[in-house]
Amino acid sequence: MAAPHISALAARLLQRNSSLTPSQIKRTITTTARPMPSCGSNCGAGLADAAKAVRSLRP
Repeated sequence: MAAPHISALAARLLQRNSSLTPSQIKRTITTTARPMPSCGSNCGAGLADAAKAVRSLRP
């Protein structure tokens, strides 16, 4: 069920910086995600932190 949320976050990142490539968007989302230790290795990069991802981009 994460796909709609991640798609919306990707759109918000593009709104902040329209020159981002798909690789840059993925890297931004994965590097700003919060780990979810209770999930083991089944949660990918962890819990997406939308605010942190948007703040990580320069205006």
